[in-house]
Amino acid sequence: TIPRRPAMACLGINAHQRALASIIRRCAVHDTVGPAIVLDNVGFGSQALLEDVLLHRTTGDGILVSGNPGPGSSADGLLEIRGCSMLYTLPSVVGLARDFRPSGFLLRTGITRWIQNHVVGVTGGGFEFDPRGLALGEKIYGFDGNSAHDCRIGLYIGGAIRGGGSTIFTNFEAFSCDVAVRIRACDRCRLVNSSWVECPVGVEHVDSMPTVGDPPQFENVMAVGSRNLNNIYTAKFEPQIIFSPSEGFELKDVFFINFGYNPVMHGGARVITVKVSGLSFVSSLSQIMTAAPAGYAIFKDLDGTLTGEAGGHMLGDWGFNRHPACKILGSVDGRDLRLSCTPEVLIRRVEVGSPDPAWLAEQALKVSSLYGTAFVAP
Repeated sequence: TIPRRPAMACLGINAHQRALASIIRRCAVHDTVGPAIVLDNVGFGSQALLEDVLLHRTTGDGILVSGNPGPGSSADGLLEIRGCSMLYTLPSVVGLARDFRPSGFLLRTGITRWIQNHVVGVTGGGFEFDPRGLALGEKIYGFDGNSAHDCRIGLYIGGAIRGGGSTIFTNFEAFSCDVAVRIRACDRCRLVNSSWVECPVGVEHVDSMPTVGDPPQFENVMAVGSRNLNNIYTAKFEPQIIFSPSEGFELKDVFFINFGYNPVMHGGARVITVKVSGLSFVSSLSQIMTAAPAGYAIFKDLDGTLTGEAGGHMLGDWGFNRHPACKILGSVDGRDLRLSCTPEVLIRRVEVGSPDPAWLAEQALKVSSLYGTAFVAP
């Protein structure tokens, strides 16, 4: 038996520049002692295609693509990976941290399209988009119809993708992954026409800073909890959509199914306003998580599908904000003690900046109103 250690790729192509119509089609790579296919230093104009490639039991990443945008960046002549299947990556017994958690498809540059690819049983990310070097900040040019099953993370978007045009991930499906999608910092990423099933954590934005006024970051999305009708109300799930602490998020036409008493949305650790419309809750009784560090977000209901009245708000119960126009819902033990408020009460966030002396910024703030008193963490 050959020990599983970091090794050379079975197929490696370096400096693939300006080569027209290069094709790898209908190939199979099995039981490797290193990554299966590595395309390194790929540039614009490559016009390469990987199609209908089967990868099985690779020690390391299935397909790794790195490259630089180069001059004249455009969507012409991109590398396209279509209809490929990755079945089971194996961790190395020695090496760096990522050698122990290889990815199915690892993308270090944005100059690619990923269409109708499928990943099963990957110890790292099923699809990992993490631009490096000169490609840092590049967006991906196409991601449609891909799926991940039984992966640690279905889709991981790393690095920091700031500004630029929208990056749209469409028709993505994740099943039984620890995390369906993790987005480190992508300001204009959108998840459209996608779904995930039985993932303990759904989609998490870590440090994204959305552009206010952009189309919704989540549109026509479905999250499904337990498929077992007998344990819908006993199965444990974390929130299925977790926002970063930045303004600008919006949800449209999002379905939450079979999450029982588990809160399905997490508003982040700062006071932000999240706009929502077209929400549906099927056998899902708890809309937002308010236990620390959540509880600060204000969910603005544009059409009445969250609170029952268009223009209403839902937010954490802090005592001082218990207006007569708000209903108290949930409980501390359920991590969802919250207020559902009618449109007649105006709710806005308040921030205290540059206190003097400066050490006050590290102290909890005692807030009192006609309705109660509470301490708000810094």
